[in-house]
Amino acid sequence: MIAWTALISGHEQNGEEEAALEHFERMLSEGVAPTPFALVSALGACAKLGLVARGKELHCFTLRRSIGSHPFNIFIHNAIIDMYCKCGDMTAAMAVFDRMPERDFISWNSMVTGFSHNGLGKQSLDIFERMLVAGVRPTHVTFLAVLTACSHSGLVSDGRLIIESMEDYGVEPRAEHYAAFIDALGRNHQLEEASEFIKSLSSRVGPGTAGSWGALLGACRVHGNIELAEEVAEELFKLEPGNSGRYVMLSNIYAAAGQWDDARRIRGLMKEKGLRKDQAYSWIEVRSAKHVFVADDMSHQEADEIYEMLGKLFDHMRIAVDSKEHQLDLC
Repeated sequence: MIAWTALISGHEQNGEEEAALEHFERMLSEGVAPTPFALVSALGACAKLGLVARGKELHCFTLRRSIGSHPFNIFIHNAIIDMYCKCGDMTAAMAVFDRMPERDFISWNSMVTGFSHNGLGKQSLDIFERMLVAGVRPTHVTFLAVLTACSHSGLVSDGRLIIESMEDYGVEPRAEHYAAFIDALGRNHQLEEASEFIKSLSSRVGPGTAGSWGALLGACRVHGNIELAEEVAEELFKLEPGNSGRYVMLSNIYAAAGQWDDARRIRGLMKEKGLRKDQAYSWIEVRSAKHVFVADDMSHQEADEIYEMLGKLFDHMRIAVDSKEHQLDLC
């Protein structure tokens, strides 16, 4: 039991989630009962891979075997909540949370963060208020989650009140908290106020303002403010000369405004500095199997069928656009 637990936990903690789940299944097939620690590692692997169906199976397994009994009750339930939150099933996460006989600050933090990361700002704030009423002391993680929720939901006034109240709970605001509030200002089109706020922070958080400048650059892209974007980018190039993402974003801002020469100039600057953009990827779970995709990827075993379906979807979109334009012409 201890050997299996060490192996499963080791794989999960080192980013080898598929291997962790494979060994968990092998352990069960050999008739070895999992420890709560092995189960938590398996749930963590499901959370990182977004395998909600597999996570539900593990949740049912804990119910059948009563593994979540004392003294590991909170320990197991927190892992289940975290799994559902990271897989985007907040209804299931809330159901588990509400049925917990007792909760700790990790339980509350998981729910506040889960709602925040899934774009449910109002619900995140509601759980945060319930947490305070319950007498649970918020941490840096709690405040970051709730400030992010305010940012994503455009709740600037709430964000301002929260960041001003942090020290009342003995929590000193960090660079990432300020960055989340700057993002809220930027999304609300308060770009100049956000810029002045960052400048006022420089003496307090120093290089940590890179995250705040980055949030403001993102807001400049959304609102098409090229002049401010150039100023912000210059600050970022000084603070993070090796961050290719900042160059790519400025190039995209120029491209969106039709300033192709400037866009090419920034791309050329990246090439001179030897900077490359990290390749993004996405994945989807189908029948408990994970499928990973990157741009122009042909490695998937059903790549031909996938691209054929994409072609059909593009045709449908083109027909729909042409039909809409024809209707507008008639009007």
